[in-house]
Amino acid sequence: MNEVLHLHLTAGRASLRLESLLPWQRRLTDLPPLSWDVRDPATLALPDLPARAIPAIGPLRRRLRVYMGAALCKLLMAAMPPQVASPVELEAVAMALLARELGLAPAEWTCTVDRAGDHVAKSVICAMPLALLAQLRALAAHHDLVLESVRPLAGVLWNAASADAQWRAGELRALLVVEDEVLVSLTGTGTQMLSALIFPHRGETLVLERELNRLTHGTQAGVDVRMVSTSSRRGMAAGYPQLQLALPPGQDRLADFRDLYFIQPAEASA
Repeated sequence: MNEVLHLHLTAGRASLRLESLLPWQRRLTDLPPLSWDVRDPATLALPDLPARAIPAIGPLRRRLRVYMGAALCKLLMAAMPPQVASPVELEAVAMALLARELGLAPAEWTCTVDRAGDHVAKSVICAMPLALLAQLRALAAHHDLVLESVRPLAGVLWNAASADAQWRAGELRALLVVEDEVLVSLTGTGTQMLSALIFPHRGETLVLERELNRLTHGTQAGVDVRMVSTSSRRGMAAGYPQLQLALPPGQDRLADFRDLYFIQPAEASA
């Protein structure tokens, strides 16, 4: 049996789901959420997971997939040189770009790169504090987990939204993601993400209204805007029901936590 622990991190909360992949079924179990202090990564912990009947080794070891809230990371879209092939070179180039464009110090930050399929398209660089990644690696080792991936949740939501028929294919698009602490404004064409802006909102609807006005009446007028929001901030997006994306029928709970942001089909048709 393959098992994956999915971890969604915001600045003060950790949500967990254990996915069990059996030959005949897939089971998804919600685990109790945890609190932690973003100022001290050492306060981030994982619960003891149920013991397995048969210890797993190699490819059957439990894996850990982390979905990072935008309050914890920095996002940058950039075309990567085609001659850069190895992961070490790719990270070095990405860190140089982060230092130049965002002023991030390599001694304090690290990054992952979701590389585009060709050298012309932009890759998504996700920067995170070194101390946080070190804590995630330590937790994985302590619980005998393989740290498989650390990805920005906003990117996961963008990919899911790109497949939605409500979004006009091939045109300039924007996805507004209302997270617990920040508003993320993603723009792109088709499945290609071109830019990401992150705004602290403190629960104030004005931040959302300003960004929506910029996208619809500013230099990017004509962009097809859609919106998703975490359930705790659903009130901020309540004034724009026509923009909110819904889950496909039958997908009420998903391992990557997108169901916490997309509304249910019944809400969309109400």
